[in-house]
Amino acid sequence: MEKARTLMAIPLAVSGDNLGGLVFGWRSDVQPSPAQSELAETFASYASTIILNKRTQDEREEALGLLLKVNTELRDQYEEVDHAHSELGAVLDSVSEAIVLVGPDATFLTVNKRAVELFGIAAEEVLGRKFSEVMPLIERIFADPVGFAQRVRKTAGDASSEFSDVLLQVWPERRELQLFSTPVTMSGGRHLGRLYVYRDITRERELDRMKSEFVAMVSHELRTPMTSIKGYVDLLLDGEVGELQPEQTEFLSIVRNNADRLVSLINDLLDISRIEAGRIELRRSSVDVAALIETVATSFRPQMEAHLQRLELHVPPDLPPVAGDQDRIAQILTNLLSNAHKYTPRSGGISISAGLEGDQVRVQVCDSGIGMSADEQAQLFTKFFRAGHQTVQEAPGTGLGLAITRSLVEAHGGAICVDSAPGRGSTFTFTLPISYLPLEEHAEASGTGAGGLVLVVDDEPEVAGLVRRYLERAGYEVAEAHTGAEALRLARERQPRLITLDVILPGGDGFTVLEWLKNDPATAAIPVVMLSILPDVGRGKLLGAVDYLNKPVKDRVLLDHIRRILGRHDPKHVLLADGDAGSRALLGQLLERAGYRVSQAAASPEVLELAARERPSLILMDAHLPGLPTAAALRQLRANPASADIPVVLMTPAGSEPETTQALLTELGVPALTKPHTAEELAETLSAGMKKAAARR
Repeated sequence: MEKARTLMAIPLAVSGDNLGGLVFGWRSDVQPSPAQSELAETFASYASTIILNKRTQDEREEALGLLLKVNTELRDQYEEVDHAHSELGAVLDSVSEAIVLVGPDATFLTVNKRAVELFGIAAEEVLGRKFSEVMPLIERIFADPVGFAQRVRKTAGDASSEFSDVLLQVWPERRELQLFSTPVTMSGGRHLGRLYVYRDITRERELDRMKSEFVAMVSHELRTPMTSIKGYVDLLLDGEVGELQPEQTEFLSIVRNNADRLVSLINDLLDISRIEAGRIELRRSSVDVAALIETVATSFRPQMEAHLQRLELHVPPDLPPVAGDQDRIAQILTNLLSNAHKYTPRSGGISISAGLEGDQVRVQVCDSGIGMSADEQAQLFTKFFRAGHQTVQEAPGTGLGLAITRSLVEAHGGAICVDSAPGRGSTFTFTLPISYLPLEEHAEASGTGAGGLVLVVDDEPEVAGLVRRYLERAGYEVAEAHTGAEALRLARERQPRLITLDVILPGGDGFTVLEWLKNDPATAAIPVVMLSILPDVGRGKLLGAVDYLNKPVKDRVLLDHIRRILGRHDPKHVLLADGDAGSRALLGQLLERAGYRVSQAAASPEVLELAARERPSLILMDAHLPGLPTAAALRQLRANPASADIPVVLMTPAGSEPETTQALLTELGVPALTKPHTAEELAETLSAGMKKAAARR
């Protein structure tokens, strides 16, 4: 025992009689495992019984010999276990990930060398201790220690499920960590505990951010000249400078088609970059998916007819609307229909069908094209994948379309799958949740409101000139500004009916200019339409923009939006009710800056009085407003004819709405806006409320 570094002693006793003791030693600093301790205690109990029962000297010597033999075997087993433990420790210490093993009772059993380095702790500080005992360490290490601790306590005893998460570490260094956890089960089926593996992804995330910024920068630099090329080619083909010769028309059509391909490629790169960064924005509303299918199908009919392809629609007229972003759903349909067209031979058939499936609408796009193998289907929705068939390789494409399509479908709360076989065509099926809100009424764009001065603000003179052409052809007078300061000066001096504002400007950005415009009494009432490569809809609308269009914008789209804006007079009065003066002041300032007229109330009796007297367009009310209980206040609002039809948005703390409150909100048709909310969520909720207000008037 003189070389032993760890000792474990177990008494030999039966019925109170002390017969001696057993001592076990290890040559390394090791904590005996629960299994080893249990085995040693069993051996000690067995030995005590044998010694007590052997009465004669010969019997005692025989028993002692037996014990020595068993002890030798046990020592050999311990040495094997010790050797295996050392090997396992060496393996764990050699990996680059931090590894922590926690028992079912949330006791720390193992930590490797990387965990000690990553978290700045000593192994002795945690080994053998329960999770609750090391909370001071956890609170120091993680940005959200409470959430992390709850996750560990809930999963430590879970013997079946796996999970992964991303954590923010704040000490001893700021890092982003990817956590993967899996249960550990012994060969006999006993649950040993749960393994938590931490990987430092700080550098990866930083590279992702750099890549996204690079893609955004390159896309902007590409999109700006493409906007001019495509726009001016369209003007030439529309006869802006006179009638074209057939050969000129052919050449310009080739330029336009290739410009469209480049724009599509740039859009795909931007979309995949935003998807990877988790920044895909959906402008949700009730969408008439049947009408949208008809619109997208109509746009494809000329090219399909040129290839003698048959396109059939099987869409019931009573198909309910879906909840989603109309432009993004159109993009999903366009991607699927484009693939069906490209990979279906001449005289082939393509069909689109739709139907109700539970609380979702199911849409199928079928073709009689080349089909795919099972291996190709398994990789189909991954980025940059393209099947090996000659037809696929010859067709233009990047392999991003279906990856983007799946992400968009899933962002809407739906799912997508494919059924295919080589030579038998493909069927893509996706689902979208139905909407329980009425379809929005879209006013027809007409000549009403046409004419008057429009201020075009863009740092690129060619793009500004293109927009000028669009507007002047439609009968508008146009002024141009290429910097923020020039835009503010012209807006004050000339008082345009509307301003189109580029987001990227020299010496600042369009959002700063928008804020200047909305904070200046002389220009605050002028409607502003944001034009940009990269959308930031929520921020723009909260600062007072009335619309947001992505470049390159088509002339008809731009003119339709401008006519609608100049031809409407939306109500803009919001009653803001919040018992906290600071929150009320902050939200009130935000709403006023965005162009809303704001009345304020600090308690529910004031809400009832102001709602009946001033009849605001919308009531934005905190769920814990002093005065009457929320339910009583909402019922009184609905019971009073003067306020019964005013839309109400209830602001509730995250996770605080009991089932009874949810049932009441559903009954009264009151949407809930969870605090804290993002700019996008507030803008979207206010927009929906204002549309309801406009509809009732």
